[in-house]
Amino acid sequence: MEQTDEPDGSVDVVWCRDVLEIIPDLQAGLSEVARVLKPGGSAVIYTVFATPRLEPREAAAVNQPLGSVPQNLERAWVEQAFKQAGFRVERLEEIGTEFREYEEERTQPVSESLLRLARLRRRREEVIQRFGRDKYNLWEASLHWLAYLLMGKAEPVAYVLRLP
Repeated sequence: MEQTDEPDGSVDVVWCRDVLEIIPDLQAGLSEVARVLKPGGSAVIYTVFATPRLEPREAAAVNQPLGSVPQNLERAWVEQAFKQAGFRVERLEEIGTEFREYEEERTQPVSESLLRLARLRRRREEVIQRFGRDKYNLWEASLHWLAYLLMGKAEPVAYVLRLP
C-alpha cells in the first residue's frame, strides 16, 4: 500500500479490508492511495479500532503477533491520516458487534475459535516445541480476534473516502 507501480490517477476504486492496521507508515500508504485514484475515484476502507474494553495486556497479546501497529487501531489517528492524505469521508458505517452476532447465530465462528483456542492452550508446550513460540503466539492472537470483535473490544468501521 505504501508503494505501487500504478500510474498517477489510474485507479477507479481502491478496496482496503483489514490492511490499515498493519501499515507501518499509514500516512505514506494513504498518500499512495490518493496518488493512484482517478478524479472522482473512491477508496473503500474496512478497518478495526480498539475500544476502551480492550485491556492493554490483551492489546499487546494480539498486536505484536498479528503485526498490528497500535496507533493504527486508534480512530482519531486514522481519521486524521485520512485528512492529511487529502481525503474527505463521504460515508461512514459503524458496524459494531451486529455482524458478528448475526454470523455467530448462524455458523458459530466465535464458538469454533474459542474451542480451538482451548485446545491450543491445552497443548501449549507441545505446540511451542514443534512450531516455535512466534507461531504459537500468532495462532493464539488470531483465535482471540473474533471473540474480541463479538465482545466489542474491537470495533469494525467502514469508510468511503473521496478526494475533494
